[in-house]
Amino acid sequence: MRWQSGVAAAAGTATAAGLLAVISVVNHAPPPVSAWARQWGQVTSIPRPATFGKSLADQRVSAMSCAAPGECGVGGNYKDSGGHLQAFVAAEHHGTWADAQPVAGVATLNTGLNATIVALSCAAPGDCSAVGTYFDSSHNLWPFVVSETHGRWSAGAELSGIAALNSGGDAALLTISCTAPDDCAAGGSYTHGFYDTSYPRVDALVATETNGRWNPALEVPGIAALNFGEAAVTSVSCTSPGDCGAGGYYSQGNGAGGQTHAFTVMQTNGSWASAEKLHSAEVYASVLSVSCVPGGCAAGGYEANSAYLNKAFTASERGGSWGSAEAVPGISTLSPRKNSEVDWVSCASVGDCGAGGSYNDETSDMHAFVISETGGTWGAAQTAPGPAPRYLARIVGIAGPGLVLCPPKDECVATGS
Repeated sequence: MRWQSGVAAAAGTATAAGLLAVISVVNHAPPPVSAWARQWGQVTSIPRPATFGKSLADQRVSAMSCAAPGECGVGGNYKDSGGHLQAFVAAEHHGTWADAQPVAGVATLNTGLNATIVALSCAAPGDCSAVGTYFDSSHNLWPFVVSETHGRWSAGAELSGIAALNSGGDAALLTISCTAPDDCAAGGSYTHGFYDTSYPRVDALVATETNGRWNPALEVPGIAALNFGEAAVTSVSCTSPGDCGAGGYYSQGNGAGGQTHAFTVMQTNGSWASAEKLHSAEVYASVLSVSCVPGGCAAGGYEANSAYLNKAFTASERGGSWGSAEAVPGISTLSPRKNSEVDWVSCASVGDCGAGGSYNDETSDMHAFVISETGGTWGAAQTAPGPAPRYLARIVGIAGPGLVLCPPKDECVATGS
């Protein structure tokens, strides 16, 4: 498997945030870079109503998912005429983007005037689900859910059961994965009570949508026995309705002395098992991305020593059992004394995955790196091919063309900035 040079997505795409870029991994001789560049269309503005305001700087896409080429959904936030942040969604069908639209019903909930879409997953063309957050008038944070069915977006609604959990007034859904229309799983965190007078108790939560109905959110089973500070589900990936893998972090203490550990949790036939610590040789660890296919999962994130220097890791699950976090091969050569992390993992089949993230070199400049797993063995990390980045570069997504995974084997696309 060989990663091909990165190219700018289209001419004239430079922004204050940097250049959108794409790199591809292929198992055959790649065409010239110019040929790949020609395959990408121009950057397109999503149609939006006048109520979104005049400034493009006040509109932001924060989540995207595609069920097939030309069949995608996006979400984010915009500033309304009063200067308040409201959530929006938009859909692409047959390669054409419909008008972006405010998430119906959320403006009524969003009395704190700050709402956004956080994550989105499309299981089929015209069938997507998204999760987001809003603030109430007391500045408490709450999660909401919204779905697109046969091309029509429903009204956003508060996540079922969250009011009973979120007594501390700070809850959010951070990730969602859908394998069929109206069948999804989501994860995040909520706040309740205090460990002491200074630190609130933050625990991880999961929620499942079945046949279009969200079941009440619940605390991740077993997380209370592990967590003595703050915990959250940061990534979830499902292979079929009711069968998912998820990961995140928890801490054993608050403040500077609290150690953060990675955890994983599996759902089988609709039931979540107990969370388990992902073994790491270092003091700190966190799962940042999980990708599951029938028969197994892969995860990536970072582990850190007592000096808080991060090192990228991957881990694998087979038959419900997770192996230990393993340092990405070659990452110490790229970043001998600086930080690195795996931000995204995507698998086409068991033991065949792509991953990407970022690392700091000796001068503290940040670079994007990519890594490939073939036959269950991860190759050495390599700096994302292409023009040498300066100061700041990272992988922000990895997927097959128009899909959540990397099909076929050895064919992936990664995006970054």
